[in-house]
Amino acid sequence: MTATDTSMELIEDTDKKEESTDRITVLKITMFKTLGIGLDIVIFAIIGYLIGKEYGNEILGMMIGAIVGTIFMWIHLFIVLRRLGREMRYKKRSL
Repeated sequence: MTATDTSMELIEDTDKKEESTDRITVLKITMFKTLGIGLDIVIFAIIGYLIGKEYGNEILGMMIGAIVGTIFMWIHLFIVLRRLGREMRYKKRSL
């Protein structure tokens, strides 16, 4: 075994570690984006409740907030899925 073989093995091991680290980072960011998508409805419902409380109709405000949150959730979902599709198709990361 020569020094060149040893250095090539070290380089290959380092590349494998970087790939696994990159995958973990992408998974963490993907989970964060998914969590954000799921919380859109809740956040807008709370905002709607607070606005409705000012006008004396909390239930209506919460319902309108939930509907607006649902619309934003779908828009956010389509944007994230399109980005993930591009990343998978072209093997590039735009984090």
